[in-house]
Amino acid sequence: MKFLADMGISPRTVTWLKDQGHDAVRLSDEGLQRLPDADVMAKALAEKRILLTMDLGFGALLAMSRGQFPSTVIFRLSSNDRTVRGAHPTVYPPSRRHCSGGGNKNS
Repeated sequence: MKFLADMGISPRTVTWLKDQGHDAVRLSDEGLQRLPDADVMAKALAEKRILLTMDLGFGALLAMSRGQFPSTVIFRLSSNDRTVRGAHPTVYPPSRRHCSGGGNKNS
């Protein structure tokens, strides 16, 4: 899977995603830390990346886009502690059929 991490996402998260075999980049890796939200969304769409963010403003952009923007995961944590932001829970890998967009093969 391809991910684009907004500035609120820890660099450790991007490293972890790469270690899991994903194609993940962080805006600051490309010198784009000041890119406006709409341009971040356009970049994710053009590169077919899932946007990872903690910025609720992207939810409004998604709603106004009527589905024209990329998939987005908005993280909301109960703590602003940086150690929490960098923590990784145990993640169970999704089945290949869901990742490939194949849906339910039994239907």
